[in-house]
Amino acid sequence: MRKAPVLAMVAAAIVLVGLMASSTGAAATAPTVEHFHFTSDPFTDNICGIDVIGVDTVTGVFSLSASGASLSAARVMTVFTNPESGKSITFTNAGVAKLTAPSDNGDGTSSVAATVNGLSPKVSELHGPPLAMAYAATEKRVSLKAVATECEHGPFASGARGSTCRMYR
Repeated sequence: MRKAPVLAMVAAAIVLVGLMASSTGAAATAPTVEHFHFTSDPFTDNICGIDVIGVDTVTGVFSLSASGASLSAARVMTVFTNPESGKSITFTNAGVAKLTAPSDNGDGTSSVAATVNGLSPKVSELHGPPLAMAYAATEKRVSLKAVATECEHGPFASGARGSTCRMYR
């Protein structure tokens, strides 16, 4: 089972802010804004002992200011289909992650404050009314070391999993 997209969104945003921790932010430049939308390849999973095929559809935006502060919003809908019955169920997660500009701790690390709010998850039959919903909100202060690497939108693609299995019986 994979972690909830809201957590993945936070992790990806923190990594991106960490990458920007070495920038001074002194020049007044326009924010970097990245829009993304993609659909995963089908993958196999198991919910409550039932083998299913899942597909993630991810849509969102990521904005990074010259100071290193960021705002990201994403929606991930995972459709699970039982290949034997053809019945489907959806897990929809949506959230917003806001990170402050990194502040130098003086010890080779930087800190950011992260606030995350979102729907995690809404469970429903395909095109049906909600069967269950949960909302999550958290605030954290995180210290990290800057890392030189490249990131892709992959971290946003993880779907939430739950224990609802009545749609497949």
